[in-house]
Amino acid sequence: MLTRRNVLLTLVVVLAMIIPTAALAGSENGNGASGDIAEVTVLHTNDFHGRLETDYKARGGSAYMAAIINDIRSSVGEENVALVDAGDAFFAAPAISQLLMGESTIDIYNMLGYDLAAFGNHEFDKGQEILIDRVDQSEFPWLGANVVLEGTEWDLPEWAEPYEILELGEGANAVKLGVLGLAGQETPEVTLIGTTAGLEFKDLTETILHYRDMILEEADALIVVAHMGTNDSGPYDGLVTVAQNLIDAGKPVDLMIGGHQHQALSDPVMVGNTAIVAAGYYGRWIGQLDLTIDKATQRAEIASYELITVTGAVTIEGLIGDLEAMYEDGLITNSGVFNSL
Repeated sequence: MLTRRNVLLTLVVVLAMIIPTAALAGSENGNGASGDIAEVTVLHTNDFHGRLETDYKARGGSAYMAAIINDIRSSVGEENVALVDAGDAFFAAPAISQLLMGESTIDIYNMLGYDLAAFGNHEFDKGQEILIDRVDQSEFPWLGANVVLEGTEWDLPEWAEPYEILELGEGANAVKLGVLGLAGQETPEVTLIGTTAGLEFKDLTETILHYRDMILEEADALIVVAHMGTNDSGPYDGLVTVAQNLIDAGKPVDLMIGGHQHQALSDPVMVGNTAIVAAGYYGRWIGQLDLTIDKATQRAEIASYELITVTGAVTIEGLIGDLEAMYEDGLITNSGVFNSL
């Protein structure tokens, strides 16, 4: 017959076994309850300017971009990857895009599987009718939360969306990533007169503050894609200033993907806990952001970042790799070839 003491002792032992197991289950993904943490990859480009072909120094080129993008999708799982662009995609471009009014570039962007793009100032170069044609051709949305109709507070033209909720991952790794898109506020001043008629380009900080909480009601985390660089441009705020403004307002964002100033940032620029990245210009680089998203806290943190060089140039490393693969496949038999490399 069990005594009261024996019963209590048994309960203590059982609890000692259960509590650590529950604690481990709750922290299975590092922080919070199981399933609260998702790991996704965001690939980003900006200021492509219709550079569909590699240049005379073997830099860039949409075919080489496709190889990199597809390799990453194969490596981490296509469902875990988002591909975004921060504007100036198809104008101020070589003839292969410029003379075709950007149609060829959008064909390639569709083939590459872009999930969204933000409006750059050069998207407006040929007027809004051509811009609408390119938007209609696109198999992805164009974002411009701060591009509003004159005389309204927040009414956007029919061809623009303020943000997109990207559904990435599967199962426990499924996540809804909110992406707010912004055009540069200076767009009317750096394009031809009349091309932005009827439109107002609102302040970036004001726009983010308007949409931030709205997006976080729908999404597990929020990032910003903006056609603006890190530095201020005359009276207009660069992303470093915008990030600090948001911190001062108590409404920070975790990540800003920029463009416009053609900056190839090999490391994120940090403003407090806000990371700012940009991938240069002309498709010469692709940024790869591996993100850890805590759905409980709605935080997106960079686990790793790489600015990948896009090139068709033959390198010694690549040549050795090709030779090794040929040797392993039995296409060459003299292993001594490697001793001289």
